[in-house]
Amino acid sequence: MHIGIDDFGAINSSRGADYGNYILKSVADCMKECLSDKQRIYHLVADQYVIVDLEASSAEDAVALKEKITDKLHNFIVAENYEAIFSISIGVIDAATFCEGTEECRKKFEFALKQAKAWVKMDSIFLTRMTMRSFYEKEEYSNTS
Repeated sequence: MHIGIDDFGAINSSRGADYGNYILKSVADCMKECLSDKQRIYHLVADQYVIVDLEASSAEDAVALKEKITDKLHNFIVAENYEAIFSISIGVIDAATFCEGTEECRKKFEFALKQAKAWVKMDSIFLTRMTMRSFYEKEEYSNTS
């Protein structure tokens, strides 16, 4: 799962870097509380995280984890008296992608999160071969135009 905090820059610019850092740590802590022993969270950059799950393999498992995370974050926002209101976007790729190498994995992670942010906030996008094929076809078409 590739997770990004939507419009995080607005929190940083309106409340300052210290508060932004507090939100980043709090979001990570909330997500960490939702994980099993077989799942790990990694902070990528700025407002982006990756959760690696080597145990679960179904879309339903990913949706269940997303629901736990969004519920936990909602409770955090309420507990903070709505000081910062934000949503997250989640892109999901198959763990087998790691076997394809770091560059391919990075590309697919970026694509999945970009699609999640573009399509629906507070939802997840499951990367499939079909969506990747459509994306690459659009890219090739736009590069030849």
